[in-house]
Amino acid sequence: MTIASEEGRRKLARSLAMSFGQLRRAALSGKAVGDLRPSEFQFLAALDVLCANSGDERKRGVKISAVCSAFRITQAAATHKLKVLEEKGYAARTESAEDKRVALVRPTAAGERLVAEQEQRFLDLFAGLVEHLGEADSARLETLLQSSLRYFAERGGLTVEPS
Repeated sequence: MTIASEEGRRKLARSLAMSFGQLRRAALSGKAVGDLRPSEFQFLAALDVLCANSGDERKRGVKISAVCSAFRITQAAATHKLKVLEEKGYAARTESAEDKRVALVRPTAAGERLVAEQEQRFLDLFAGLVEHLGEADSARLETLLQSSLRYFAERGGLTVEPS
């Protein structure tokens, strides 16, 4: 597509920026998940992923420091979120079998269930989008989004996780 004028390019760029802004605001306006704040649920989901990826540690948990590194938060912030999750029955803390000074954390069965339910709702939402747009437009949207992410990573200094 060729845009004939500079004014047309700027108008389209402004429209794209507004659309990306709307998507960003929609993503950041997280809603409570059950009795958890959005940040508490995100912490629980990150903990679930870390434990799932830790192999044999799955049953016992992961070190709090691993959660801090993955979530890029301080030990104090992680401890606070963990305390809330423990009080609500979504996470548990245990001693390491190798070193009694080390605390391991993991989601409880209730925490794993909540994360799985939310993941399913999220996937259902996007399945609805695919149905709404159709397969061809959905595939095109995915291609355009990936291309946009590469552009921003190269030129905008945006950190993009590989898909």
